[in-house]
Amino acid sequence: MTPGFEVAIFDAASGIEDPAERRDFIDWVFRDFPEEAQRMNTILGSESAARSWLQRAENSLADLTTEIQGARSLQLQDHLLESAELDDLSQSVAPRYTILHPIGGGSGGQVYLVEQLQPVQRRVAIKLLRSGLETPVFIAAFQREQQILAAMNHPGIAAILDAGITHSGRPYLVMEYIEGARITDYCDTRHLTIRQRLDLFLEVCSAVQHAHQKGIIHRDLKPSNILITHADSRPLPKVIDFGIASAGEGRGDLQQVTGTPGYMSPEQATPGSDVDTLSDVFSLGVVFYELLAGQVPWAPHRLLRAAPAASSRLSCLPSKTLTAIAGFRQLGPRDLIARLRGDLDAIIAKAINLDRRQRYDTVEALASDIIRHKRRYPIKARSASRRYIASCFLVRNRLACLAGAAVILAVSLGAVISVNYFFRERRALKESEANRAKTAALLAQASARENITRAAILLEQNQFEAADAVLRQSPLSKIEPSTEAAYVFRFLGERNALLGRWKEASECYSRLMMANRFVPIEQVAKGNDFLFGMPVMLEAGDIASYKALREDLFARLPKTNDSLVAERMVKSCLLIPPPSGMLGPLRPMADRLRINGFNEWFAFDTALFDFRDGRFQSAREIAARSAPKIKNPPCRIGMVIIGAMSAHELGDTDAARRDLIEASTMIEKSTARVIVEDYRAYDSSQGSWAAWAIARILHREATSCIGR
Repeated sequence: MTPGFEVAIFDAASGIEDPAERRDFIDWVFRDFPEEAQRMNTILGSESAARSWLQRAENSLADLTTEIQGARSLQLQDHLLESAELDDLSQSVAPRYTILHPIGGGSGGQVYLVEQLQPVQRRVAIKLLRSGLETPVFIAAFQREQQILAAMNHPGIAAILDAGITHSGRPYLVMEYIEGARITDYCDTRHLTIRQRLDLFLEVCSAVQHAHQKGIIHRDLKPSNILITHADSRPLPKVIDFGIASAGEGRGDLQQVTGTPGYMSPEQATPGSDVDTLSDVFSLGVVFYELLAGQVPWAPHRLLRAAPAASSRLSCLPSKTLTAIAGFRQLGPRDLIARLRGDLDAIIAKAINLDRRQRYDTVEALASDIIRHKRRYPIKARSASRRYIASCFLVRNRLACLAGAAVILAVSLGAVISVNYFFRERRALKESEANRAKTAALLAQASARENITRAAILLEQNQFEAADAVLRQSPLSKIEPSTEAAYVFRFLGERNALLGRWKEASECYSRLMMANRFVPIEQVAKGNDFLFGMPVMLEAGDIASYKALREDLFARLPKTNDSLVAERMVKSCLLIPPPSGMLGPLRPMADRLRINGFNEWFAFDTALFDFRDGRFQSAREIAARSAPKIKNPPCRIGMVIIGAMSAHELGDTDAARRDLIEASTMIEKSTARVIVEDYRAYDSSQGSWAAWAIARILHREATSCIGR
């Protein structure tokens, strides 16, 4: 690392007043050299160290002069080398092509503007591998780009026309010549409106989605790689430069990060990380942000921090800058901020989320949300609250709503008609979204992620059997945990349990528990997932899964001050005899339930705890005292069973058998109402199906115990 480079970094970092931002900047610049980053942070943190370092840097001016002279010599050598390359290429492609002049290039190849003479006359571009790079690695990379371009056929992607090898053995590609401006410059110079920019961006999404369907990840999407040409007097985006694209998913080059800082995703900026199509979704989100707000979301030294919303970023700009940006979009400053706030902010935020699991699953999903926004339908990136759905409806049907308001003022019947119309429109929206989702599923590759989305839509329409059939197309083990998957597994788990399909219900709840790993354990324990899922596993005979889940729950939540959480922990962990080390930590939770006054489930849990703890007399007394007060049938049966098992342990066999016979009779009478052939026949007035499952689990244990 040269002194000149270090002096430039020192000067840039000295201008950053915030110490935290300055450290972030240094860490980003020296990300591949942590020792250099630590040394530079130490120098900047001490005035005396900085003066000493600057003095040493001044003593290196002679070395800098030598470097500059060497660089000039290299420039001359490069010029001579480029002349030789041009001669070699001209002789190799003649007489079909005439080289006009170079138009660009990078570290791997040089691009020339060429006049094609045979068999047709037109202008094309030729990309030539640079001299000195004729190694197997670079040639393979060049040929990979050729295969990638040849695999795609889309009007929004620059096409490959021909390929060959020069006399000196260097490969070249003949490509469609794209004469156009980068997308951001094109939109600003022509003062395109927000809607026109959305239309243009949707065509870009179509091109990138086509590449993804061919198994190609671009990995360098940015404005300079999206050029706008014209076809039939209308703008046509062209995605170019697939030089660092990859096929499918993979780690890529572990030693080198490829891409453009500020546009590439965090996983792409980390050497060795897996890069998939979600990285292109992120890059498109950054381009979308710049296209709408005229700014990129991050400065380089803030790359790993969440980006501010586009509307918030604009509101912090100087008035003159904001006015200029808004003028390019034919809007006033306040109008531009208001236009971005809401849907567009949410779409951008989801696309550029630093956590890839929170982004859009596909580029097609990103485009679908933009289309929904254009049509004034609720977007997927925002929570579908009633207020939001109603506001979208009002915008779409402004005149109808005004007419409805007039009718409401005149006739009370108008209110009924308006509400009915609103809900009919809402149902129509759901059906429309379902149809679009089905159409998209037919075009996209079959995957577990898409099956989950389709199943969620079917469940929203109460099409349980159809949703179950969709999920069976993919093994449950292939479905990644997500909020949407949790909803589907929770719904299907309950429905399968109602129908007595315990194995299928157990599989659903097992996957649901994996999805819940991303949710705070206190929040999960307050819900019904553990309370319902653990009895289901025992009903399915999957004792190993129950024990594993119990150990995980106990490890993540060894204590609590919440009575509801304590009640569910004690009950869920003691459905079968626990290991010896578990009762001690559960004792404070059980004691908390004892002092909260009478509650039928609290009493059930304390009786169950005392029975598992070997305090049979206490458990029997609680059961005898509480059972007559309990109105919930399965809870009362469970309490009778605990009393029976306690009586058996105390030697009162007759009382134990009498109580067990009573419990058996009640369970037999209720089974047909809680395990049904049609879930619509389920009678919830007799207690929840999960509570009956708990009663049956204890009944089996009591039958085995007392029947010996």
